[in-house]
Amino acid sequence: MYELDRLRRARILFGFGDNEIEAIVALGQEKRFSAGDVIFREGDPGRYLYLVLDGIVSIYIGDKHIAKCRDFEAFGEMATLHQRPRSATARAVTDVCVLAFGEREVARLLDGPQAVQFLMNIIEVLSARLETGNAWVANGLESQRRQ
Repeated sequence: MYELDRLRRARILFGFGDNEIEAIVALGQEKRFSAGDVIFREGDPGRYLYLVLDGIVSIYIGDKHIAKCRDFEAFGEMATLHQRPRSATARAVTDVCVLAFGEREVARLLDGPQAVQFLMNIIEVLSARLETGNAWVANGLESQRRQ
């Protein structure tokens, strides 16, 4: 498994002490994917939240690339938290090692004493993505006005 110093970089683990990080990480399952592997497809059930430990994952809606997740970034949280189908496809760009948290493990996190901090961290991740999305929309609208 990864050293605590490296795991502290994960935004979803901000604000947790060493013992809490170790307990959270112990809930996850390490999984490996080869470059080009599809981790999940748009429309699949959202059964896992992933934390990239090593590698790069690209996120697509249809054939449009919308994001890249690198070391210690999380993805797959929306469908897992809302128990809805995936809104995007995740594909390994490089060989990837992730920590996968299943629905039960996420539910345990949300029922435990670390729930508020964990949810605040997820909100921070989603807020950053929303800011990026808003900038893309604004740029797209500006481009359309110029045409």
